[in-house]
Amino acid sequence: MVIKIKEDEVQIIDHEKIIGRLCFEEEEELIVVTHTYVDEAYRGKHLAQKLMEAFITYLEPLQKKCVPRCSYAAYWFQKHPEKQYLVK
Repeated sequence: MVIKIKEDEVQIIDHEKIIGRLCFEEEEELIVVTHTYVDEAYRGKHLAQKLMEAFITYLEPLQKKCVPRCSYAAYWFQKHPEKQYLVK
């Protein structure tokens, strides 16, 4: 499996198939997480968590804040209070 960051999403790819994605929209000083999805056949393997971790790695150097509109992203930030400084 490979994780790639495209212009508006983080993708997990397995054998050239996108099996998970975290979609976001960049605004001036904010990045809004709009959707997280993992293919049903791959659920239960913590792939949504890997998507969020890759997104955080992308977000931190930008010095922007995140608005987690996606329910999974909001849940992830609740479970990781050490990253709350990234949330608007």
